[in-house]
Amino acid sequence: MKKTKPKRKIPRNMKWLYSLIKLQRGEKHVNCPHCGEETLDYGFIILDKVHKKGFGAIWCTNCLRGYPICRANLKDEKKFIDELPAEIVFLS
Repeated sequence: MKKTKPKRKIPRNMKWLYSLIKLQRGEKHVNCPHCGEETLDYGFIILDKVHKKGFGAIWCTNCLRGYPICRANLKDEKKFIDELPAEIVFLS
């Protein structure tokens, strides 16, 4: 009998980052890693306009949970915001 490797559980932070990539690609039906609803949003804030560096976040407008993205290179990014939503609880 052949042994099979158990499936590795994807860390929570990677689930948020995979969801962010899907949103950036323009996919329409991306589920929240926390509640499962299709109500995710994201945005980035530029700190250094010359080198296009900053930070951002991805969050769910349904469960108000999110994940921060620090030290982002924003050269190819198009979605910028002025500030992160105050009501979001950011998970680490």
